[in-house]
Amino acid sequence: MKKIGLLVIISLVSFLAIAQDKEIKSVLNLLEQSVINNEINLALTHFNAIKESFYKNQKGYLTTLSKRDSLHYTLDLHTLSLSDNKKTAKAIVLETARYWKYGRTKTEIGFKTYEIILIANKWVIDSVEERVYLKGKHHNIMADFLTAKETMSATATIDFDIVESGEKTILFWLNRGLKIDNIEDDKGNSVEYDRKDLAVIIPWKKVLEKGESISLKLNYSGNFYNEFKELGYGLVNIGDEGVFGSWGTDWYPRLNSTLSKAKALLQYSVPADLIVASVGRFEGKTVQNGKATYTYRVNTPMDYTFNANRFIQYSNEVDGVQVNVYLLNGSLEKAKMYADNAKEMIEYLTELYGVFPCDSYGISEVPMEKVLGLGGSGGQGLNYYPTNTLRDETFEFPLIAHEVGHIWWGGLVNSDIIAGKLLDEGMAQVNAFLCYRHFYGEDAMWDFLNNGSDMYSKSAKFYFRQFNDENDFPMGVYDEERSNEYAVISYLKPHFVMAMLMETIGYPAFIKGIKKIITEYSSSKRLNIDAIRRIMEQESNQDLGYFFHQWFYRE
Repeated sequence: MKKIGLLVIISLVSFLAIAQDKEIKSVLNLLEQSVINNEINLALTHFNAIKESFYKNQKGYLTTLSKRDSLHYTLDLHTLSLSDNKKTAKAIVLETARYWKYGRTKTEIGFKTYEIILIANKWVIDSVEERVYLKGKHHNIMADFLTAKETMSATATIDFDIVESGEKTILFWLNRGLKIDNIEDDKGNSVEYDRKDLAVIIPWKKVLEKGESISLKLNYSGNFYNEFKELGYGLVNIGDEGVFGSWGTDWYPRLNSTLSKAKALLQYSVPADLIVASVGRFEGKTVQNGKATYTYRVNTPMDYTFNANRFIQYSNEVDGVQVNVYLLNGSLEKAKMYADNAKEMIEYLTELYGVFPCDSYGISEVPMEKVLGLGGSGGQGLNYYPTNTLRDETFEFPLIAHEVGHIWWGGLVNSDIIAGKLLDEGMAQVNAFLCYRHFYGEDAMWDFLNNGSDMYSKSAKFYFRQFNDENDFPMGVYDEERSNEYAVISYLKPHFVMAMLMETIGYPAFIKGIKKIITEYSSSKRLNIDAIRRIMEQESNQDLGYFFHQWFYRE
């Protein structure tokens, strides 16, 4: 009789667990359907409204989703676990939002952890966190560029680690102009995959476990697609005018992870009259049958940017870091002038931030006609400047100070998915005014903040010309319908607001805060406005709620 009673209890517990599983899955299904049907208020009933900040953030996120054109939205549950007391559950979910933008599909895809709790016999979502489960280890990329045909072919062996358990899918990004020829595992077996514009989705044969190491070989070919043309600039090209690809264009299979940075061996084959500039350290060049192959080794984990053309080149070094200049216009003297000035800037910024997270730093020119309205682009250790940008006799101080700032802001520090541009561009411009303060003094810094410079107009004055009582908006509140204006304001306003914050709390506290942000967010965590406030409050011992409300969350 005791055995029968025990079996009944076990069966009852199992039955209750299955019933709770169904209820939790139902919450996710109902949330998914509410978003698809654009019933945001109904969707919000599945979240814990008692947690005001969390609830507000989810409302903002779902409202942004609801404004996507032709939205297709799915929540794919991978694993679900219940706590011992059966009142808390953790769901590992693959979220996919696919929609129409600029006349083509755009896919946002990634894993999230949903914490779901039981309140008054109802399961509600208590927290949602981005999951970081892939970590780059080492990449071996061999890329062959055929400029006459404007195509490339490449083989990329991607070694990476699993740092969290529970997913059943591996995710990459790859430029939509590139076709995957095949994917193989480390035993040479063919691997199945799905493709949704930039997203490469690889269903795995089992649940991924923390501590696993995986190696995949991807063969791919095609031409680069410029994902940014509607924004008025370009960061990729294959042609007689030059060959270049910024890491942000996904010219190689890049892990869908804030931990995508990895060490690497990079080999670029180009026509023999081209010189290849790349992140990493140059290891050698071989020439055969009219093609030159350049080899670079990346010892400091990063994402990869390169530029190949008929350059005038000059190099020097500071504390073991190569400083390279690659010009299309000008002379060797001009290249040396830029290298010498950049060396001084790198020296100061390394001391300021306490780290230089690259093996080298490069200034490189790109053909103006191929980058449209680009002013400059900050890669992780290799910057692009259009051929009409760098003057012969004048070091373009503010422009280069801004773009070199992206090594830390947007490169080392990952920003919030929604507010990313605001913080990446705003903090890169903070880098510029800190350089002004260091090299030219406070008066020059404030003049730059208020008026810009003759070749760099992004300033308070320019902001007030663009925005007024009728069209201003809170820059800390993202609105999908104003995404282009949001991009504009990201260059114009955040840096002078941060300068006012520096005045409010004092320079020493501000710099301590900047260093703490670098230390705390140079990993898998994403920086957001609330995190900046928290850290600056800690360093200054001041309540800055009024300041952030006034300057980030109000017009």
